Amino acid sequence: MIDETVPNGVRDMPVAKYLLRAYPLLPGWVAREALKKRDVRVNGEKVTAANVSAGDRVMAYVPDRYTGGKLDIIYHKDGLLVIDKPPALPVDVDALGIGSDTVLTRARAIEPNARLCHRLDAGTGGVLLLATDDEAYEKAVEAFKNHEIKKIYELIVKGRPPVSGTLVHYLHKDAKTALVRAYDSPAPGRVEARLNYRSVESSGDSSKVEAEI
Repeated sequence: MIDETVPNGVRDMPVAKYLLRAYPLLPGWVAREALKKRDVRVNGEKVTAANVSAGDRVMAYVPDRYTGGKLDIIYHKDGLLVIDKPPALPVDVDALGIGSDTVLTRARAIEPNARLCHRLDAGTGGVLLLATDDEAYEKAVEAFKNHEIKKIYELIVKGRPPVSGTLVHYLHKDAKTALVRAYDSPAPGRVEARLNYRSVESSGDSSKVEAEI
């Protein structure tokens, strides 16, 4: 069961959209079915459709297996918590403060002082490092900053790229929209980004690639 207060950043959002953003592993059909059966309440009233804003209380009768779970722990000692992040689960709340089920909420159920040392995109699965005390956190962040920790991504691409290579592009972040665009050529305000890759295997018209960003 879901029973929570909508965070301050939310302004006039459909309740179905809110539920799916707050609980990213909740299937859309489960949210729609709950609304259809009037198993969703907003400020105590049963609804089949409604908008919610900051401070509203949302209750929804949905299976608990969709609204939380345990993390797959790889390493847990010496001030560190290393987990295998499942795809589709965000590491933290989004720009509006929405995020009732995230890596961080699950980690803090294990270690209340857990802090993210780095991030992975919501859709990316893989090893994620968290710290459980200040000393470990500071050392881990410094190590990432100094490129002492190597992150290698595995991905599937269309086609058959050369055995290895480097892709160079230039990133520009729009401060108003927080969107980052990639360009082929340098220009003022653009930051160079390099991606080194190695083709591992190919099958049909796709290839498995290891990449270091």
